[in-house]
Amino acid sequence: MSNKRKQIANEPCSAKRAKYSSNDTETIKLEKDYGKLIELLSEDKIAENVEKPIMYALGYLKDVFPKNLFENLPEIIHLHQLYTLFKNRTQVDLEIDSLRTDLKILLFHFESSSDKETLICYTDKFKEYVKNEVRDNCKNKVLIDKFLDKILVENHLTIDSETLIQDYRLSDSDISNLVHIGLLSIKNSSTFWFSIPNLGKFRRILTSTRKSLVDLLRRQRYKEINLRLFFDNLLIKKHKNFKTVNRLGVIYVICDLIGNESIRIVKSPMGLTIKLNTD
Repeated sequence: MSNKRKQIANEPCSAKRAKYSSNDTETIKLEKDYGKLIELLSEDKIAENVEKPIMYALGYLKDVFPKNLFENLPEIIHLHQLYTLFKNRTQVDLEIDSLRTDLKILLFHFESSSDKETLICYTDKFKEYVKNEVRDNCKNKVLIDKFLDKILVENHLTIDSETLIQDYRLSDSDISNLVHIGLLSIKNSSTFWFSIPNLGKFRRILTSTRKSLVDLLRRQRYKEINLRLFFDNLLIKKHKNFKTVNRLGVIYVICDLIGNESIRIVKSPMGLTIKLNTD
């Protein structure tokens, strides 16, 4: 073997990664994301470094929401993404409920292809979204204002028709309009979910992204891939599935799929590994 080949063969992985493009902003971002994901998946590290770990994680997940893809939507966090980062789900639920009671966040029903999920939005971001993207395109602006200023305070995921009619003096037509707009969705004949309008694109991309990562793991011999190797493959765009996952944001996707129990994290001598749940 020539000296040049020996030198290349003996280079550490980090040096090889740098060769892809040392000045590439995407490469730099993915390297940062890898380090951040390792930190987020180590609950003790978050608790050691910040005073309010759950609030910190909630804010971080808001920041990694891909606004470049969904410019007109508020930042959306899945409740189960927080379950990925904290073993004590009861503590997460208590803190989320406290934030909801203080009207700092809002909870919304979301029906995915596989399950019913709960979405979280910051109250100010959601109101801003409705005012800019929904109210301006709605004929009954008074109804939208009433929903934002009064009805939204009742946000407990659901609200019944009796409350809407008797307490807020809404007509059947008003309720139908709120359903049509997407601010409410039907749970049953007398109860409605609070919902986020215009989630079609988000739903499609989320579904395809989840499928891409699950399919990628399903093709692996042991239905798993080392997290470091996974990020390296993202860097070189080895397969179209990697590209699809990276579109939505790798931290957002992995926290999502661990939280909804499609995949899990396994510790190994080679570091953290993501593994498909096949049970």
